Amino acid sequence: MTKQQRQKKIARIETLIKRLTDNQTVSKRDFESVLTKEQITEYNEHIKNKSQWVKEQRRFQADSEYLKFLKKGDFAYARMNHYSLSGKHATAERLSIESENWYEKALECLLTIDPCESMFYDRDVTNLNSTERNDLGLYPEGMPRPINSKSINLQPNRKNDLKVDIRGERIALLERVLSELENETEVDALATATPKSPPLSIEEIEAQLLAYKQQGTKGDSLARLKFQIQNKDEIERLQSLLQVRKLQARLLTEDEDDIHWQ
Repeated sequence: MTKQQRQKKIARIETLIKRLTDNQTVSKRDFESVLTKEQITEYNEHIKNKSQWVKEQRRFQADSEYLKFLKKGDFAYARMNHYSLSGKHATAERLSIESENWYEKALECLLTIDPCESMFYDRDVTNLNSTERNDLGLYPEGMPRPINSKSINLQPNRKNDLKVDIRGERIALLERVLSELENETEVDALATATPKSPPLSIEEIEAQLLAYKQQGTKGDSLARLKFQIQNKDEIERLQSLLQVRKLQARLLTEDEDDIHWQ
């Protein structure tokens, strides 16, 4: 791929990403036009696996005892709220205790389930006794829900797990391809850049400074050398070398406080 072809492809991908981000329609043909055959195959396989995973989540059957106790707890909690709003606080208190008892029984059921089933709930159900958990509680929002539950108390961040976000998947792939192309562009730029001159040795530095002194450039030898180098990193390296050697031959007569290398 030539440099011009790569730049054209980058611009095309950026356009497609913007259209997808703006919820505009992008045809399959346009989407695949900026991908290689391998990338298309990889994407289709990914979507196929994702779809299969969604189907498995939808078919998941949670523990029947857990669901029974969870439902009883939700019902008691709803009644507790009703009586509390009606001013019947004694009845509300009794129902509050009842709902907590049902929720405790439900959580006990989860202690014996297969750890692999944890992925089918809206939160981790393998470490229920941890004191550091802040996503559990004996109230509707604090109880784990099967990922395919229609409950309003299902954690919001898991509600989209029951569908394949084609738009999001396309954007993710295009952004990855775009990043790879931009990296290739940077590599090409470095490869075609003008090669740097080899770094000067301490002997070459001293020889150059001596030549400047002999030419009568007293007080300006370091400045001329700095101009010749024109590379901040190299200047700092040379400065360090000079400081180590401390110019044993005492070639410099300038006051070092008057020389600025930064």
